[in-house]
Amino acid sequence: ALPFNLNPSTAIDALETPLPVHRLDNPTSGILLCAKTRKALISLQNDFKDKSIKKTYYALVKGEISSTLKISSDIHNKPSLTRVKPEDIFRIGSKKYTLAEVNPLTGRTHQIRIHLARNGTPIVGDMEYGEEESGILKGKSLFLFASGISFQHPVNQEFMEFSIALPKKLRNLKAYRLH
Repeated sequence: ALPFNLNPSTAIDALETPLPVHRLDNPTSGILLCAKTRKALISLQNDFKDKSIKKTYYALVKGEISSTLKISSDIHNKPSLTRVKPEDIFRIGSKKYTLAEVNPLTGRTHQIRIHLARNGTPIVGDMEYGEEESGILKGKSLFLFASGISFQHPVNQEFMEFSIALPKKLRNLKAYRLH
């Protein structure tokens, strides 16, 4: 779909089709940063390695997270750090859930999912690191959403920041809000 939704680059090193600079886990939805030139692709990939690109996610987790925390634990023998900030608490049936803003400060595969599960607050719908939900959340897809990204433009060095609204499945939880 990218070639049909983006204007092609006229640069000498234009890519035949835009390419993703990073990836999202298969069940994760949201913002994906793409490059239209080889120079931009290489520059943005280096920025990811240098951790100068900031990503923001939202996750609905089982259990209550009452204050901001940093989860630090190795993933595949590599240091990993994730910042988790609670945004809202919900009661669905007899269980509490937290909508949290999550920022991976390192970039390991499944990092957010693993860290939240190790914290005892697995992401709703995560069948790999969590457990089957009951009630209205039973059988739902992963409640992890890439909502924002900020970076320096690889050509003009302008600071860029993009965000998108939470998906309907997260917005519709308002009726269950505790506070």
